[in-house]
Amino acid sequence: MNDTMYSFNYLDLVALGIIADMVECKNFETKELINLGLDNIQNPFFSYMIEKQSYSLGTTLTYEGIAFYVAPYVNATVRVGT
Repeated sequence: MNDTMYSFNYLDLVALGIIADMVECKNFETKELINLGLDNIQNPFFSYMIEKQSYSLGTTLTYEGIAFYVAPYVNATVRVGT
């Protein structure tokens, strides 16, 4: 990967968005984006939420774990407003 491929820095947020929107994962590309994103968490807020939910998530990040233990908090934060 070269230094001009900035989109790879946001794969964690792509994965979170796909999971939070409950996108079907039968498509290879969708599944691969999720796997790449969950293997490379860079966003500080996302990382913090994973850390705070570590007792529920266990040692391995999965689609289901993010969908049930992280995404609802992100959605709630957005709905609350300022």
